[in-house]
Amino acid sequence: MSMLYQESKSMEQINQFVAKWEKFVDIIHQERNINLKSWKRCEGLNINPDNLEFNFLSEDELASKLKENKKLIEIAISYMEQVSSSLQGKPHVVALSDSEGWILEILGTKEEFGGRLNGFDIGASWAEEYLGNNGIGTALVEERPILVYGNEHYATAYHNVACLGVPIKNQNGKVVGALDVSVPVKYTHPRRITMALTAVNAIENELSLQERIESMEKIVATNIHDLRNPLTIIQSLTKLGSMKTKSEEQNRYFKRIIKQIDILSNMLNNILAIHKPEKYTLISIEQAMQEIIKEIKPLCKARGINFEFFNRNQVMLMLRRKIFKRAIHNLLINAINAMDDEGEIMIQTSQIEDKLRIEISDTGPGIPPEIEDNIFQPFVKQGEEGTGLGLYMVYQTIVEVHQGEIWFETKAGVGTTFYIELPTVKEDSDNSERKLH
Repeated sequence: MSMLYQESKSMEQINQFVAKWEKFVDIIHQERNINLKSWKRCEGLNINPDNLEFNFLSEDELASKLKENKKLIEIAISYMEQVSSSLQGKPHVVALSDSEGWILEILGTKEEFGGRLNGFDIGASWAEEYLGNNGIGTALVEERPILVYGNEHYATAYHNVACLGVPIKNQNGKVVGALDVSVPVKYTHPRRITMALTAVNAIENELSLQERIESMEKIVATNIHDLRNPLTIIQSLTKLGSMKTKSEEQNRYFKRIIKQIDILSNMLNNILAIHKPEKYTLISIEQAMQEIIKEIKPLCKARGINFEFFNRNQVMLMLRRKIFKRAIHNLLINAINAMDDEGEIMIQTSQIEDKLRIEISDTGPGIPPEIEDNIFQPFVKQGEEGTGLGLYMVYQTIVEVHQGEIWFETKAGVGTTFYIELPTVKEDSDNSERKLH
């Protein structure tokens, strides 16, 4: 009985092995057919396999490509770094291209593959028409992942390299670029395939999310614009009615209507400020804060509030100026409204490693305990005044728009301090590009 069981178990293992082998052979067969099709395309393109002519973008063309694909690069770079880190200690290249095969970013040990002389550099074309079949060029043509192993390359210069290319698609299924992982053939491993596919899947998910957010932003901005027109008309008619009436009771009603319209308009402006696209600007924290302080100081003076600003940092930030200004303005107005006609507001900055911290302190009554945990949620407000969207807009501006952090400390009867940390911008001495930490 035991022997029969062992034979049965052995046959089961053999059958499983055969099934896996047949599946592997089928995959390889498909891959080889794709490479064969690619070779036929290369022959029709008159590519000299022993003497490739590499094609590079000019400086202006490259700058234009990088700008055009900025979103793709920003999303892909962190995943490329993870793939590159997993290959540390081994010769490798992780490359990102646009939909036409132009290299937008390249990480790894490109010099070990010949560097620019062999087309391993930013601005090079890896399209099939220039290099023959390769990870990126063939993946873009076939619109599917492809492995080109050693001698399967049409060009002899790449016969010692294994290239895995994976196309990157947007939420509509359109190919917008490709990711390539290249290693010497002796380092080829199935794990590299899984790694590259996982990275591209993450990139596609993030691209899809951003596209949906941008689409929603356009819808929100359009609807808010449409809402503001009738509100303006209602406000104008209400003010006209207030001027015409001789009844004190009617005038009170008109004033209440105008006040509610102002609240609604402010609510719409807060939502629009979050969703309305605005370009990032390189600006010093001193300049950014002075623009805000210029408006806030007169309000503090009129209310008898002492206002202080201390800054000893000359760091640069990448800000969407209008929305950042509105966020800080909201925090300061909240602080002013929280205090009676006296008190103190202090802003001070400090640099902590590669981040700038902004502290905004007031001597108000503090934030009520019942709303502390939800203070940054929409429609959570202190008292009857306001829309409950101000701090929600502040949170979105700091965390979502500027990749920063915000938190607070508060004590009843003593005051509240909001802490904001933002990534600083550093000048890269190697290529003179300003990079966000």
